[in-house]
Amino acid sequence: MLIAGQSNAITATLDPDYVQKFLIIRHAQAGTVIAQWQEGQAIGDGAERAVAFAGRGLPLYLLWVHGEGDSSTLELATAYEASFTTWIEKKELDLAIVHSFIVGINAGFTAYPFRATTRLGQAAVAAALPSKRTLVDPDSVTAHDNNHYTFTGYQQLGALCTTAMRAIVP
Repeated sequence: MLIAGQSNAITATLDPDYVQKFLIIRHAQAGTVIAQWQEGQAIGDGAERAVAFAGRGLPLYLLWVHGEGDSSTLELATAYEASFTTWIEKKELDLAIVHSFIVGINAGFTAYPFRATTRLGQAAVAAALPSKRTLVDPDSVTAHDNNHYTFTGYQQLGALCTTAMRAIVP
């Protein structure tokens, strides 16, 4: 399992009995934009090296929590769907990702003025290949400060992610 974005905190709140079956690779940096994860960028290349080293030969699943940084400007938010599509298609091919779980940006995160545009991009990327991608809708998680989840919010988000993952990987 490859972890990205702010999901380092989410891995701590996934059902521990369930996640024991996974090798969790924590490679994350919150506040980034999708361009920083593209090939040739330190964050993206580091993620591939971590998978190549630790995850060799294992079925790989992606838990992608990202989008806040790209929701800060209209230009970034408008470009997010195309940039995310390019990125995820390359990762799915290069790393043989079995299934991607895309955690949408929370509608309550009012600190990000273009979150709705980014969220539409996330939904479109998931819908383009529903047999390999699941959008996890975090809008039921209300424990946040309009910018970040609280501990309780992360627990709620972890439960949502666990449920989505169990539907694909029993």
